[in-house]
Amino acid sequence: MKQELFVICNYGTIGDAMMSVAFLARIRAAKPEAAYILAVTKRHALIADLVKKYGWLFVADARSIGALSRLTLQCLRARTTCIIRPTFGATPFRVALFAKLLSLRNLRNSPLGFVEPYGWGQRMYALRLVFDERTPMFQNLCALLPAIGVPGADDSVPRFTFDLQASALEKYALTRGAYLVLHFPAANPARTLPKERWAGLLRMAHGALPETRIVLTGAEADEAFVRAATEQSGVAATLVFGESLHTVASLIHFSKGYIGPDTGITHIAGVLQARSVVIGNNSNPSWLPRYNQNAVILTNNAHCACDGRKGGSCFAEYQGGKYYRCMLDIPDEQILAEVVNLG
Repeated sequence: MKQELFVICNYGTIGDAMMSVAFLARIRAAKPEAAYILAVTKRHALIADLVKKYGWLFVADARSIGALSRLTLQCLRARTTCIIRPTFGATPFRVALFAKLLSLRNLRNSPLGFVEPYGWGQRMYALRLVFDERTPMFQNLCALLPAIGVPGADDSVPRFTFDLQASALEKYALTRGAYLVLHFPAANPARTLPKERWAGLLRMAHGALPETRIVLTGAEADEAFVRAATEQSGVAATLVFGESLHTVASLIHFSKGYIGPDTGITHIAGVLQARSVVIGNNSNPSWLPRYNQNAVILTNNAHCACDGRKGGSCFAEYQGGKYYRCMLDIPDEQILAEVVNLG
């Protein structure tokens, strides 16, 4: 009999990878003899390192037609179930082609996917479920478990394992439980706050919690933005750039708490169940880390015009930048009050 194989497609985002692996782990608990593949269409090296603690998982590079063709051949030799998750837009052509080829082979190769209420989904899928935009992504994925033959279980909290390193504290001369971690990315202006707002929040947080150190994390692409905000604030923060996601997870795990917008790093704090203040928006509520039982998620809905599908007209112009109004309108005083609760 052919080996059973489960494949889930990842589009290169951190939160998606963690939810996908947590979902595959749920399947593996019932089917330990099966094989498991995470097919990554972008940022392969980053995602492969993120999931390195999962020795039973193969991370396939699906960034090109050639790589995806090799993966397709591997899947056709097995009894494959491929899970295609929603993308809030068009499914990448390579992924759609991959699923179509599997569905043509035989009925044992079953692409499973979602139909979104606004039209997403292809007829190629052996099973299509309506994707609930108000339900966290992990719970939407777990709705597929009965079709896979996995008994139901609590699907409210995704579990993910990091390589937590106390040595990260030594590297940055930090004391466990004596600092806060802030993350404000620069790559997508709509999902962050203006530099001046971050500078003001840094000053306010330092003034309210003078004995608490502040650690700012970011990718290398965020460095200029974060340094400029820090210099403008006048706060002597500890800056952390270009570290592995496991080091960032370690710094969050050993901290007093975490503050940041809805990003992949915020989902790292979420699966760690770290005390968090999330500066959120309503653009796609299925991705808010509501599974974090220790998080406060802030939005201001007074003038929000999000449609819940990464669309709508909920935007405000500020100094040449375009920001979600439901995020931009959150008062600094409200954010500070929650930050003080962490400290």
